[in-house]
Amino acid sequence: MPNIRKLSESLQQLAYDELNEKPERIQADIDALRSWLSQTTYLKSRDDDQFLVTFLRGCKYSLEKAKKKIEMFYVARTSTPEFFTNRDPTDKYLQEIINLGLIMPLPVDESKTDARIILTRLGGYDYNKYNFLSVMKVTYLMADWCLINSDVTIISGHINVVDLKGCGIGIMSQITPTLIKKLSSLLEPFPVRVKAIHLVHPPKGIETAFKILMSVCHEKLRSRIFMHENFDELHKVVDKKYLPKEYGGSNSSLPEIIVDWRQKILESRQWYLEDPNYRIESLNGTGATDYGTMFGAEGSFRSLNID
Repeated sequence: MPNIRKLSESLQQLAYDELNEKPERIQADIDALRSWLSQTTYLKSRDDDQFLVTFLRGCKYSLEKAKKKIEMFYVARTSTPEFFTNRDPTDKYLQEIINLGLIMPLPVDESKTDARIILTRLGGYDYNKYNFLSVMKVTYLMADWCLINSDVTIISGHINVVDLKGCGIGIMSQITPTLIKKLSSLLEPFPVRVKAIHLVHPPKGIETAFKILMSVCHEKLRSRIFMHENFDELHKVVDKKYLPKEYGGSNSSLPEIIVDWRQKILESRQWYLEDPNYRIESLNGTGATDYGTMFGAEGSFRSLNID
């Protein structure tokens, strides 16, 4: 039997119906991936059962797609040290950003099949004190926790709700076209299905950034990006029960969610400290011969292909 978390009946059924998961074949597929990794000298990857089944689920049990996604997962991390190194959760600066509650996967019942809501709040903080790169580093702390610990995120996918209220020229000057393209391309290596991206309270001047975002996204993802003038509009398509009390919902309050996530991240400290040990040792043989191939040449990034 594979050493993975047991799923609820409803999640197991969803994995069977949508991800081609056959419980009797999971161990054989994990073993096939592990055997491939043992022969892949240029890649140092985690190879525990839970990590490998995450990529199998994210690739609907296509072994070849799972191999490529694991490769690109580590190419992304090796190529973007600004996001994936020096991530000690006890770091005072990172703790301050966590406490701001700028990025929060919202509480969800892990036994149900509802997609997890990821709430991002980009307005209202001191852009001179906290730079956007560090905010994204904390974002990937949260994303990694979900990747490793949340079966509902992997099987049901996630919905991004991005509150842009209060965003001013300070943050817009930090979010350059190159950064938008890089962040967009970092979506693909994560074995998580993006069900929708909802942008709420768009500020003046966002049109250029939005056009860049749309230009680098695959048509399927573009069809899942929506813009809303306010949360009343969002409530028409996202049930309020999933949202925090401060956003008109019946989920936990923002302070409660922040405390809970700070604790989760701290408890996973060892995982984050070990993570830089896993990487691409050489790009030769990966199909991504250099950084430009992975993320596209400057000014002509390849489109994202989102399942």
